[in-house]
Amino acid sequence: FNLEAERLIGIPANKAVGKKVAEVIPNTRLHHIIKTGKAELNQQQQLFQVTIITNRVPIRDKNGRIVGAVAIFRNIAETIAMKEEITNLREIQNLLEAIIYSTQDAISVADEKGHNIMINPAYTRLTGLTKEEVINQPADIDIAEGDSMHFKVLRTRSPVRGIPMKVGPQKKEVLVNVAPIIINEVLKGSVAVIH
Repeated sequence: FNLEAERLIGIPANKAVGKKVAEVIPNTRLHHIIKTGKAELNQQQQLFQVTIITNRVPIRDKNGRIVGAVAIFRNIAETIAMKEEITNLREIQNLLEAIIYSTQDAISVADEKGHNIMINPAYTRLTGLTKEEVINQPADIDIAEGDSMHFKVLRTRSPVRGIPMKVGPQKKEVLVNVAPIIINEVLKGSVAVIH
């Protein structure tokens, strides 16, 4: 009877442990799991004023005999909220990608370890490198001459502007602006605009 069970059921563990489960959770099905030995997965259940999603499975000893059962459950409202948050994050990610893809400026984004995580079509046109050649590779993969400004910005946490270098197999001369991506004072990566 963990802290989350205490919160959802409203009973402290010291008042629940040692009691028959039906005294603590009136509509429990754990006795049914013990009797049948069959798991019940992703079941919706009303738990007082809260609707939960629960998984119930038998506990077996080393000889395969059923010696108990366990229920793992979560408030369905929290699950729905989590799904909505994931959906919102995907929408934001899609919007961000659409913005980056629509700009005529060549853009590359590196994570905090200096690996490329996003580039746009203008970047591939300018450098002559494909997405497959660049994504998940170190941020200096595209540099023909010069030092990686992504690595410098990640190291210093300070932006750089107008740095000349040569990129791609054709050694195109470019100017690079790179800025750190800092969220809540935590360095998350860097973004480069290449002209």
